[in-house]
Amino acid sequence: MVAISLEDFSHLEYTCSNCIRAGAGVDNRILSAFATESGLGGLEFLTGIPGKLGGALAMNAGAGGHAIMDRVEEIVSLVHGAITKKRKDQCEFGYRFLKLDPGEIVLGALFRLESEEKSLISQRVEAFLAHRKSTQQVGFPNAGSFFKNPPEKPAWRLIDEAGFRGYRMGGAQVSEVHTNFLVNRGGAKASDFLRLGELIKSRVREMTGITLEEEVKISGTD
Repeated sequence: MVAISLEDFSHLEYTCSNCIRAGAGVDNRILSAFATESGLGGLEFLTGIPGKLGGALAMNAGAGGHAIMDRVEEIVSLVHGAITKKRKDQCEFGYRFLKLDPGEIVLGALFRLESEEKSLISQRVEAFLAHRKSTQQVGFPNAGSFFKNPPEKPAWRLIDEAGFRGYRMGGAQVSEVHTNFLVNRGGAKASDFLRLGELIKSRVREMTGITLEEEVKISGTD
């Protein structure tokens, strides 16, 4: 398996007409802070989402009813060795989903935002952070929400009602704080998380008829 780091794709600039161009290696929180300092609203929800912009774009990350593709004007990616640009209306996307070609690598994006008072934007940033702190500070290493929320009910509630709060398999555990977070209690292997995830899916499906779908991207099984 080959891993490609986009750490150096960290350019970040205000262009014109309320637009920001950002590279895939930019931290989500830094992009949110840059937009706030520029007096541009619309990316406040990113401030509490860990990771880099490339990952956020590749899965159409979001929070609080907002998603990153809502604000995208154009995506830049590498496809078969060539740099391509796609407008938002040329992209196929949905809840925690962006269709990419096999081997396509997201390099960055252009965002169109809204000019607002910095103080109002900052208030929304603080509200997002406060909500995330109160509901998602699980205290152990994790990959964020493990499952997508199905239309019928939030994934965390389905998992909780299935009796998995605090359930442990090897070093992997269903968080006692937020049941859609599978945390590493020490020495967990990928196989621990995968077996735990499959057990959760099986029991939820038996109880409700709902099949949970992973939100995380799985790479490797050991």
